[in-house]
Amino acid sequence: MVFFCSFFHCRDKQPIAGLAHWSSMYARLSLLLTADISSTVPERRNADINLPCIPQDVYLAIFDQIQRDEHGDDRNFKLLLINLSLVCRFFNAVFVPRLFESIRVLQDTRGKGPYPRAISFCKDLINDREPARTLGLHVRSCTFGKLGHRNLKFAQHSKAILRFVNLRSLSLSGIVITSTLFEAISALEHLTSLSINHSQLSPDLDSIPNLTLHLTSFTFVGIYSLSPFSGRLARLVASPSVRVLHTSCVDFLRVFMSQPIEFGLEELTFPLTGNAIPDLVRFLNRTPTITTLSFLIYSWETPMSFNGLLPSALPRLKALHCPSCLAADFIPGRPLKRINLDAPAIPTQAGVGFAETSLGDGCRLFSLLRQSTAAIEMLHVPVDMYYVASFGDNFPALRILHLECPAHRKQSEVCSTVFVGSMAP
Repeated sequence: MVFFCSFFHCRDKQPIAGLAHWSSMYARLSLLLTADISSTVPERRNADINLPCIPQDVYLAIFDQIQRDEHGDDRNFKLLLINLSLVCRFFNAVFVPRLFESIRVLQDTRGKGPYPRAISFCKDLINDREPARTLGLHVRSCTFGKLGHRNLKFAQHSKAILRFVNLRSLSLSGIVITSTLFEAISALEHLTSLSINHSQLSPDLDSIPNLTLHLTSFTFVGIYSLSPFSGRLARLVASPSVRVLHTSCVDFLRVFMSQPIEFGLEELTFPLTGNAIPDLVRFLNRTPTITTLSFLIYSWETPMSFNGLLPSALPRLKALHCPSCLAADFIPGRPLKRINLDAPAIPTQAGVGFAETSLGDGCRLFSLLRQSTAAIEMLHVPVDMYYVASFGDNFPALRILHLECPAHRKQSEVCSTVFVGSMAP
């Protein structure tokens, strides 16, 4: 449930005050949650004639077709679930868990007024009131965040999080990460995914004792202050159970990689900076489980290479996203099926300008792509490679092809490269 203080819209397009509508639904759910659902389904009639009830398993098969439209309005989908949950006790038992499976608790930091439903729900959770206590049991994914630029130091987050005993995924955005909050997170036995975005690390993180987290996925990006506390955070989350790691913080990554742990990482996204490459090379050489590798590129000012990366490293690598100048370091001899090469192919020196990919460089990249030991299914490559050779003939399993035009290239030049160049003998 998305707790916004905006207006919902009914099917007749008449506005209903969001808070009043929520309060009414909240009270009705409280009654339905305590009822027996074993024998209640909607009655069916044709005029004055009672028709046989539809079996519950038929309803369940129909309900399976009700899915969120990825490109649609999430609020409309939630409103649909609310309406269905109020039809009868059976519908309520089916749709309330779906309604509260994923929630967002947002607080406005712009001084435009409170978000009473979010705060009220958290207070009810903390005070163990119904129906919040029962509804909190359905929550599997939760986002605590804010609207506005000021970070939140909301003490109630820690207490409310503890009530989501079945929580699997937690995202914190624009939150001050305190030791109290982190200790609450560590108490969630079922939590496997944690994301910290655009937040601030509190100095008291350095004083908390060692905690046990069993995360399989961790994201740490957009941190406002890079400090020694990011290293402390790295030591807290580093464990053999982590399978997915996304970070934009070099200090965090270095401390994480330095831990004396035999990691089982499968997906790794990290910043590409020259001074971190030696540590990365050593880490990649000793982590053979990685299947997906992505680089966050900050600068092309200095040429980069992964000298020292062993030919036997990354034996399971299937997906790669890197600058095309590093293609020779990662593609040959590895079972890559999805390759995303950022243009330009040649790094530039500061103040010199952009480098152009040439026919010779396109041929070099094409040759490197053919050295993957697996059938390539997806390619994202510089547009200048298009006329080097036939993609279809060289990569028969190719299903998706993206051609990237460097930002300094005009669209007309791309058309000339693709259409005129492709007709060259």
